[in-house]
Amino acid sequence: MRDSAGSRRVTAAPRCFSAAPAPAVLRRCAGALAALLVVGCSAVPPTPLERGDALPPPPTYAAVTAPARGESHRELDALRRFPDHPGALLRSAWLLQETGQNAASLRPLNLIVHGLADEQLAARGRDVQPLARWLRARAQARLGHPDQAADDLALARQAAVDPGLIAALAAGTGTADAPLAEADWRGVPVRPIPREAWRAAPARGSGMEPMGAIERITIHHSGTVFRAGSRAASIAAIRAIQRDHQDERHWADIAYHYLIDPDGRVWTGRDLRWQGAHAGDPERNRHNVGICLLGNFVPNGQGRPPAVQLAALRGLVVSLAARHDIAPDQILTHRELKTTECPGPFIQSEIAALRRSLAGAPQLAGPP
Repeated sequence: MRDSAGSRRVTAAPRCFSAAPAPAVLRRCAGALAALLVVGCSAVPPTPLERGDALPPPPTYAAVTAPARGESHRELDALRRFPDHPGALLRSAWLLQETGQNAASLRPLNLIVHGLADEQLAARGRDVQPLARWLRARAQARLGHPDQAADDLALARQAAVDPGLIAALAAGTGTADAPLAEADWRGVPVRPIPREAWRAAPARGSGMEPMGAIERITIHHSGTVFRAGSRAASIAAIRAIQRDHQDERHWADIAYHYLIDPDGRVWTGRDLRWQGAHAGDPERNRHNVGICLLGNFVPNGQGRPPAVQLAALRGLVVSLAARHDIAPDQILTHRELKTTECPGPFIQSEIAALRRSLAGAPQLAGPP
């Protein structure tokens, strides 16, 4: 700029760059920049999981079996930063089992049992090996290897010190699939909610084939994350599925015969008189009851289904198997009929365990 006499005039420098000594200027500007960064970042603070706080966990029963910190797959990713820490390995195995990945859970457990040096284990506490043995037994039982599970349980009981682990071992928690007794078959209280309750649209056209004799059951998940437990939310979700099946896929009706929500309500879908549209093609749908759990139960979905939802699934399957004399090996998951992730590894392991228990149950003609 120039003054009235035409001479060049220099304007005053910003306050930050005044004639103050250089160190003071730098401190003042650095402080202002830090304040701006704090304000700018405060809206999305890093979570403890992202920062790695409290990781890895101690190798105790309570810490290893605690509920997931947010989404299970995020915690598993954080635990991978500690590949040689027994607490992180045990916790990883637990989370894998809780999301149905029982075979994958054996890898970190085998590393503890066979791979880590004795001094590494001794430095972390006396219950590292017993916890690993208990978790291995839990996985082996679910994978159908009862003899291997029994060996690990015996070794865990000999060495366990942790009170929580001792209690779990005494209760046999999660380590066996007992055959269903006759009372279990005859006492399953399954009362499906009728179609009218969710205001189902009528079937369209004449594209449905009669079901005929029921010979198998196939389990699915809806593939959309769904945690809401209210009746109204479940009705909205089921109606949305029917709209998709009728309007987008041009099927005559909702594909599934039954749907189970997170609160364990069993909803009637397509009438059992008619063959479904859930298994992949008409041949696979023939004589096949389709059951869908509302939710997404693949590892990167919402994780483990609620216990009450799984209990309702078990009750419905047992009731249908008894009523229609369905063999255990004809209780299937969608992924056993075609290439798909549906219904996810956790439900897959539950159905495998249910088949084993039904194989040892009394052969009944059906409920009274």
